[in-house]
Amino acid sequence: MKVYRYILISILGLSFLFSQLGKVPSKKNNSSPAISKKGEVIKADENDNLKSELIELENRFKDDHESIKVKYMERIKALKENQKAEVQSLKKQYNQRRKAIYRKYGIKPPKKDSNTDKDTYRAPKKLDDTRKSPLGKSKSPTRK
Repeated sequence: MKVYRYILISILGLSFLFSQLGKVPSKKNNSSPAISKKGEVIKADENDNLKSELIELENRFKDDHESIKVKYMERIKALKENQKAEVQSLKKQYNQRRKAIYRKYGIKPPKKDSNTDKDTYRAPKKLDDTRKSPLGKSKSPTRK
């Protein structure tokens, strides 16, 4: 029974605390609308100076934001070009080392076919018609 009393008292106490926190402070008429108390919001429509400063601040923010974007794009462009140059030099070094290894063993490196891509399907080479069929019988063109 005592446990239920403590739970009930704590629930009532917490609900009271939360109800006090949720209350909005009442507005009092001030002589100067530009002076705000903590928690009150001054609308820009009520004060022209405030409105002009807010617009100026927003425009400055947009300009700064745009300049940051431009600087970022310039840096990224330079980094991409640098990366591309490094990859090209790496490819050249790889090809030179590859050719040197082939020369070392006295083998001609295979030539690339400019007509074929790596992704294209290559059909198997056709052999002459005299090869054997899967059943073990030979295929000969003279057979009737």
